[in-house]
Amino acid sequence: MQNKKAQLMGMPFQLVFSLLLVVAVIVFSFFAIRMFLQRAEQAKFGSTFIEIQRKIEEAWSRAGESNETFVVSAPKEVEAICFLNRSATCRNPQGISFCQEFLMFAQEKDNFFFYPFGIAEKYGSKTAWKLLCEEKPCVNIPIRKNPTCFFVDENKEIKFRIIKKFEEALVILENE
Repeated sequence: MQNKKAQLMGMPFQLVFSLLLVVAVIVFSFFAIRMFLQRAEQAKFGSTFIEIQRKIEEAWSRAGESNETFVVSAPKEVEAICFLNRSATCRNPQGISFCQEFLMFAQEKDNFFFYPFGIAEKYGSKTAWKLLCEEKPCVNIPIRKNPTCFFVDENKEIKFRIIKKFEEALVILENE
C-alpha cells in the first residue's frame, strides 16, 4: 500500500517539475531570441557606417572624377545620418539642433552620427563615429550646409550622391 501512495505522490511532482522546466525553456528562448535580434541590430549600425566609409573612401582615392548615387539601408529607428565639419560652426538651420546635441554627445574627432541620439546605444552600438580615409579627412562639408544630413526615406533607405571632382582633394556629398 505504501508503494502505491509514493507513486501517486510522485506523479504530480513530476508533472509540476516538467511544467516548470517547459516554462523556463520558453522564457529562456524568448530572452535568447531578443538578445540575438539586438545583436543583429547592433551589427547593423557598425556595418552601415563601414559601408558608407568604404564607398566614400573609394571615391576619394580615385584619380579621376566620380559621381555616384549611394543607397544604404538604415538601421532600425534611425531618422537621419549626418556629417559634421567640426572646424566650422553649424550654419545649416536644418541641423543646428543636431550640432548642439552632437557636440555634447560625441568625442573630439567624431564627424559622423546617427540621429536621433541614443538609438544606437539602445542596441549596444555608438551614435558618433570618426570617418576618415587613410587617417585623413575626406569629406568636404560646406559651411552653409554644416552639418550635412541625409534622411531615411519611406523604404528605410538613405540615398545620397558622392561626388569627386578632378581638381578637388575631398569628396562632396549631396542629396539624391
